[in-house]
Amino acid sequence: MWRGERQAGDYMQARTLAARWLFSMLEGRRARYRGIALLLAAIATMGCGRRPLGSARVDGGSVDARNFTDAGADAGADVAADAVKDVPAAGAANATADRGPAISPKELAEPCTSAGECSSGFCADGVCCNSACTEKCKTCAAPSSLGVCAYVPSGVAPRGTNDCPASDPSTCGLDGRCDGAGACRRKVAGTECGGRSCQNSVLGSVSTCDGAGSCNPGTLFVCAPYLCDPASGTCFNSCTSDAQCTSGNPCTNGSCFTRRDTCSENAVCASGFCVDGVCCNSACDGPCENCGLVGSIGTCAPVAAGAPDPHGICHSDTTSTCGQTGLCDGKGGCGYYPQGTVCSMGSCSDGFATPASVCDGKGVCTSGRKLSCGPFGCAPNGAICSKGCPSGDSICVAGAYCTGDEQCAPKKTDGEPCGSNHECLSGICADGACCDSACAGPCASCNQAGSEGLCTPLPNADGGLVCATSTDATVD
Repeated sequence: MWRGERQAGDYMQARTLAARWLFSMLEGRRARYRGIALLLAAIATMGCGRRPLGSARVDGGSVDARNFTDAGADAGADVAADAVKDVPAAGAANATADRGPAISPKELAEPCTSAGECSSGFCADGVCCNSACTEKCKTCAAPSSLGVCAYVPSGVAPRGTNDCPASDPSTCGLDGRCDGAGACRRKVAGTECGGRSCQNSVLGSVSTCDGAGSCNPGTLFVCAPYLCDPASGTCFNSCTSDAQCTSGNPCTNGSCFTRRDTCSENAVCASGFCVDGVCCNSACDGPCENCGLVGSIGTCAPVAAGAPDPHGICHSDTTSTCGQTGLCDGKGGCGYYPQGTVCSMGSCSDGFATPASVCDGKGVCTSGRKLSCGPFGCAPNGAICSKGCPSGDSICVAGAYCTGDEQCAPKKTDGEPCGSNHECLSGICADGACCDSACAGPCASCNQAGSEGLCTPLPNADGGLVCATSTDATVD
């Protein structure tokens, strides 16, 4: 009998220890140990496969192993059920801990790597954007409109290397950059698209693009009585044989005609032209041409770029017109103010900034596109948007105020917490809330529960709406 009792006691002790260990495992370990703990509980309940107990009753009777096993199994099942019931809560707690704190979505202009980070649902050019901004000549990262999809400025390359592929200069096609209006830019005016031409005594200067996709032929010059030299693309200005002279003008003493180095009238020149004080091969009476240039005396040639027009045909305009500079372009024509020359300063008013206007190189002043400064207003100098509000609310757009960290923020509606009047649309901050009125006096408040933002009388102790404290008592 004593042996049976001892066996039963050992059995029950093992079961108790296993149950305690099970609960400690469930409390101190992750949910992934749940199956192991339940298995150990089952083993403890079943007796680890040991043979059924024989006589273990105090009164000397035998213990029914099947009944004992069934009872143990029932107890083990109860323990396991209780344990499993507790596991989901622990697992949920662990899962919440694993996920970490919730992260607020980012606002426009904040840096991002994916659309999921942004409250707008769009991440473009490395910042949260107001749209997908996938157009090839648009960007969301322009300093003047960060976070807002805007045109890429003229002359700036698009984001993709193949978005505006540059074409051969001879086609006057795309130049690999944007035009500032959302499209790819063509070769700018003045880009060389063809070399000099030479046919008999007619010389053509370098061809240039017109900025609209066409290649304009160069200016034609007559080399007579000389021929043009195909090798150099210039007119011969001396000769060694008749083959370098036009028909009927033999090469004599290194010249295709008898000429005097100086002259005062056409009649003394074999060519019939006395220009710039020398006998010339043509009338040479256009702008920026000269027949007395060193190295080409007697031949009408273009004056160097940037030099004054010797014939005074080119006029000098102001930069605001983008017109002629009064100087030569080096191609036998009058020069215009070059592309990019500022013809009108930038300005900013009513919360909108207009960049400086610039010349297009063809005599036209092109205006910049107006941009909103919101939520900021214009800078004190009135030329650009402000990026802060050091001088107060006046820098912010209408309906916004300057915060303590010099940022413009929308003004608050009645009932919202405030620290000063300028934060509120109503212009009144009373009792720590934006209010519909000044709400002065000891018997009214603007932050009572249920009527925040409305100036309402304070209730007295007996529930009425008449202030129980007298004016005299308040003064005391």
